[in-house]
Amino acid sequence: MLLRKCSKSGIDCRPLRSTLLSSLIATIACYDPSAAMLLAGRPQSHQFNWSNELATRFDTVGQIQCHDPANPGVAKTATGWIVGSADTVVTAAHLFFQRSRAGGRDADILSPNRCTFILYDGQGALRDVIGFRYGLSEWVDGRHRYDGSYDVAVLKLDRRASVRSIPAVKIVSHISTPMVKLAAFHGGPLRQEHPWLTSGRTQPFPASIMVDHFDDMRISDTRRMLAASADSTPGSSGGMYFDPAQNAAIGIHVGSLCAEGRTRHDPTSCFNYGLRFDAKILKMIDSVATDNPPMAQVIIPDGNS
Repeated sequence: MLLRKCSKSGIDCRPLRSTLLSSLIATIACYDPSAAMLLAGRPQSHQFNWSNELATRFDTVGQIQCHDPANPGVAKTATGWIVGSADTVVTAAHLFFQRSRAGGRDADILSPNRCTFILYDGQGALRDVIGFRYGLSEWVDGRHRYDGSYDVAVLKLDRRASVRSIPAVKIVSHISTPMVKLAAFHGGPLRQEHPWLTSGRTQPFPASIMVDHFDDMRISDTRRMLAASADSTPGSSGGMYFDPAQNAAIGIHVGSLCAEGRTRHDPTSCFNYGLRFDAKILKMIDSVATDNPPMAQVIIPDGNS
């Protein structure tokens, strides 16, 4: 199957050969922090609102802004949130690992030191801006890079953030369409200086779908994933999937996947998705929270990044 890979900005479109079961096209093929989908086909304004719940229960959710030395005037953004300790943040790895614009296979790796974590108060006013000391990711290992099954980064802040409470994290072994909330920042017409809270249902990531691009993104282990109907937009990558019934975070938003021509949610052919928490991710979080990171997972930038 010959697919076309196109960036959200309308550039860097080139032929892409892929093996993709069920005739699915991955919107994550571009795989930048804008991988997201409004699954209702249009913004549902009643779902996108600032609430007291966001200002209290989800006050650990912030925006990550990074500046690439090659384009210092343009910020790459994603969502991150504090977990484990008040100086530890989890987000999606693809914010830091970017394809070269020259089209080569080598990555441009962005240093977390060039990024900041931004928190807002209940009125959307700036509350705090904190830098990062270092970050970990399984994508440091070339065998896992660009694999959505490992698309997670855990970052160490320069100092502790002032937050009301740190969300509990739970490993969920079975997903049976429970209601889930996605706390994340948004871009485009929904862009605001605070996160949004959207709702939907989760279901197991279809085991029959294996995305395997020879020159780009892939999903090698669907067992680590969850699929969801909660809306997202550019900037939502790294957002928190929160299960109200469990009163705990269960995963990290990383992308969307839709069959060609599909724009509305379908549990088998059009959905947003994330990484479920497992023992490996919790071990990464604990190593950063205790400031004892394994050097083999530390994100090391290319060149002057």
